[in-house]
Amino acid sequence: MNPVKVLVIFILGLILQLTIADKVAIAGAKPDFLIVILVALALNRNVIAAVIIGFSLGFIQDLASPAFLGMNAFAKSLIAYGIARIGGEYLPHNILYFIALIFSAVLINDIISLNVVYSFSFTNVLGSFFRYSLLTAVYSALLGGVLYILVFGLGMIGVVRQRSRIE
Repeated sequence: MNPVKVLVIFILGLILQLTIADKVAIAGAKPDFLIVILVALALNRNVIAAVIIGFSLGFIQDLASPAFLGMNAFAKSLIAYGIARIGGEYLPHNILYFIALIFSAVLINDIISLNVVYSFSFTNVLGSFFRYSLLTAVYSALLGGVLYILVFGLGMIGVVRQRSRIE
Protein backbone atom coordinates (compact mmCIF):
# COMPACT_ATOMS: atom_id res chain seq x y z
CA MET A 1 0.00 0.00 0.00
CA ASN A 2 1.50 3.32 -0.97
CA PRO A 3 2.03 6.13 1.56
CA VAL A 4 -0.72 8.32 0.07
CA LYS A 5 -3.34 5.62 0.70
CA VAL A 6 -2.05 5.12 4.24
CA LEU A 7 -2.25 8.89 4.86
CA VAL A 8 -5.82 9.01 3.53
CA ILE A 9 -6.76 6.09 5.81
CA PHE A 10 -5.11 7.91 8.75
CA ILE A 11 -7.08 11.08 8.08
CA LEU A 12 -10.32 9.15 7.60
CA GLY A 13 -9.75 7.31 10.88
CA LEU A 14 -9.00 10.54 12.73
CA ILE A 15 -12.13 12.19 11.32
CA LEU A 16 -14.22 9.18 12.36
CA GLN A 17 -12.67 9.21 15.83
CA LEU A 18 -13.22 12.93 16.35
CA THR A 19 -16.75 13.14 14.91
CA ILE A 20 -18.63 9.86 15.02
CA ALA A 21 -17.11 8.15 18.08
CA ASP A 22 -18.80 10.50 20.56
CA LYS A 23 -22.18 10.07 18.88
CA VAL A 24 -22.13 6.26 18.97
CA ALA A 25 -20.81 5.93 22.53
CA ILE A 26 -22.44 3.27 24.70
CA ALA A 27 -22.37 3.88 28.46
CA GLY A 28 -19.47 6.30 28.03
CA ALA A 29 -17.36 3.87 25.99
CA LYS A 30 -16.47 5.01 22.48
CA PRO A 31 -15.18 2.77 19.71
CA ASP A 32 -11.51 3.28 18.93
CA PHE A 33 -11.43 3.61 15.15
CA LEU A 34 -7.72 4.40 15.18
CA ILE A 35 -6.78 1.11 16.84
CA VAL A 36 -8.90 -0.80 14.31
CA ILE A 37 -7.05 0.97 11.49
CA LEU A 38 -3.69 0.40 13.19
CA VAL A 39 -4.28 -3.33 13.57
CA ALA A 40 -5.45 -3.64 9.97
CA LEU A 41 -2.44 -1.76 8.61
CA ALA A 42 0.26 -3.25 10.87
CA LEU A 43 -0.80 -6.87 10.56
CA ASN A 44 1.06 -7.75 7.37
CA ARG A 45 3.94 -5.32 7.53
CA ASN A 46 7.49 -5.76 8.67
CA VAL A 47 8.36 -4.41 12.11
CA ILE A 48 9.92 -1.14 10.97
CA ALA A 49 7.04 -0.22 8.67
CA ALA A 50 4.49 -1.13 11.36
CA VAL A 51 6.22 0.98 14.01
CA ILE A 52 6.39 3.94 11.61
CA ILE A 53 2.67 3.55 10.90
CA GLY A 54 1.88 3.26 14.62
CA PHE A 55 4.01 6.27 15.52
CA SER A 56 2.51 8.35 12.72
CA LEU A 57 -1.04 7.46 13.65
CA GLY A 58 -0.38 8.16 17.33
CA PHE A 59 1.39 11.44 16.57
CA ILE A 60 -1.51 12.62 14.40
CA GLN A 61 -3.84 11.75 17.29
CA ASP A 62 -1.55 13.62 19.70
CA LEU A 63 -1.71 16.72 17.51
CA ALA A 64 -5.51 16.67 17.75
CA SER A 65 -5.26 16.58 21.56
CA PRO A 66 -1.81 17.83 22.63
CA ALA A 67 -2.30 17.68 26.41
CA PHE A 68 -0.06 14.60 26.71
CA LEU A 69 2.03 14.93 23.56
CA GLY A 70 3.77 11.67 22.69
CA MET A 71 1.56 9.37 24.77
CA ASN A 72 -0.48 8.08 21.83
CA ALA A 73 2.59 7.90 19.59
CA PHE A 74 4.36 5.71 22.14
CA ALA A 75 1.33 3.50 22.81
CA LYS A 76 0.53 2.94 19.15
CA SER A 77 4.19 2.31 18.26
CA LEU A 78 4.37 -0.35 20.95
CA ILE A 79 1.13 -1.96 19.74
CA ALA A 80 2.26 -1.90 16.11
CA TYR A 81 5.57 -3.51 17.07
CA GLY A 82 3.81 -6.33 18.88
CA ILE A 83 1.35 -6.93 16.07
CA ALA A 84 4.03 -6.99 13.39
CA ARG A 85 6.46 -9.06 15.45
CA ILE A 86 4.08 -11.74 16.70
CA GLY A 87 0.86 -11.40 14.79
CA GLY A 88 2.07 -11.22 11.24
CA GLU A 89 4.15 -14.39 11.21
CA TYR A 90 3.04 -16.87 13.79
CA LEU A 91 -0.70 -16.65 14.19
CA PRO A 92 -3.56 -17.49 11.80
CA HIS A 93 -5.39 -14.82 9.83
CA ASN A 94 -9.11 -15.14 10.38
CA ILE A 95 -11.89 -13.03 11.85
CA LEU A 96 -11.53 -14.33 15.41
CA TYR A 97 -7.83 -13.57 15.40
CA PHE A 98 -8.47 -10.07 14.03
CA ILE A 99 -11.10 -9.42 16.72
CA ALA A 100 -8.76 -10.72 19.46
CA LEU A 101 -5.94 -8.49 18.21
CA ILE A 102 -8.16 -5.40 18.28
CA PHE A 103 -9.48 -6.27 21.74
CA SER A 104 -5.99 -6.70 23.19
CA ALA A 105 -4.61 -3.64 21.34
CA VAL A 106 -7.34 -1.41 22.79
CA LEU A 107 -6.64 -2.72 26.30
CA ILE A 108 -2.88 -2.15 25.95
CA ASN A 109 -3.47 1.34 24.55
CA ASP A 110 -5.82 2.20 27.40
CA ILE A 111 -3.48 0.83 30.08
CA ILE A 112 -0.65 3.02 28.78
CA SER A 113 -2.89 6.08 28.37
CA LEU A 114 -4.59 5.74 31.75
CA ASN A 115 -1.27 5.38 33.56
CA VAL A 116 0.05 8.56 31.95
CA VAL A 117 -3.15 10.56 32.45
CA TYR A 118 -3.61 9.50 36.09
CA SER A 119 0.12 9.63 36.91
CA PHE A 120 0.21 5.92 37.77
CA SER A 121 -2.50 6.26 40.44
CA PHE A 122 -3.50 2.62 40.82
CA THR A 123 -7.06 3.21 42.03
CA ASN A 124 -7.87 5.76 39.31
CA VAL A 125 -6.37 3.58 36.60
CA LEU A 126 -8.28 0.49 37.73
CA GLY A 127 -11.53 2.43 38.11
CA SER A 128 -11.36 3.85 34.59
CA PHE A 129 -10.12 0.57 33.18
CA PHE A 130 -13.09 -1.42 34.43
CA ARG A 131 -15.56 1.40 33.79
CA TYR A 132 -14.59 2.31 30.22
CA SER A 133 -11.70 0.31 28.79
CA LEU A 134 -13.25 -3.15 28.76
CA LEU A 135 -16.43 -1.93 27.07
CA THR A 136 -14.39 0.14 24.61
CA ALA A 137 -12.31 -2.93 23.76
CA VAL A 138 -15.40 -5.06 23.15
CA TYR A 139 -17.03 -2.29 21.10
CA SER A 140 -13.92 -1.74 18.98
CA ALA A 141 -13.39 -5.47 18.47
CA LEU A 142 -16.96 -5.91 17.22
CA LEU A 143 -16.49 -2.92 14.93
CA GLY A 144 -13.30 -4.54 13.63
CA GLY A 145 -15.18 -7.78 13.01
CA VAL A 146 -17.76 -5.92 10.93
CA LEU A 147 -14.94 -4.21 9.02
CA TYR A 148 -13.29 -7.58 8.41
CA ILE A 149 -16.53 -8.96 6.99
CA LEU A 150 -16.99 -5.90 4.77
CA VAL A 151 -13.44 -6.05 3.43
CA PHE A 152 -12.93 -9.79 3.05
CA GLY A 153 -16.51 -10.96 2.64
CA LEU A 154 -18.44 -13.69 4.34
CA GLY A 155 -16.54 -16.42 2.50
CA MET A 156 -13.33 -15.69 4.41
CA ILE A 157 -14.73 -16.09 7.93
CA GLY A 158 -12.96 -18.89 9.75
CA VAL A 159 -10.64 -19.61 6.85
CA VAL A 160 -7.04 -19.73 7.91
CA ARG A 161 -4.91 -18.34 5.14
CA GLN A 162 -1.31 -17.37 4.82
CA ARG A 163 -0.45 -13.93 3.53
CA SER A 164 2.85 -12.78 2.20
CA ARG A 165 4.59 -10.13 4.25
CA ILE A 166 4.31 -6.63 2.81
CA GLU A 167 7.60 -4.84 2.96
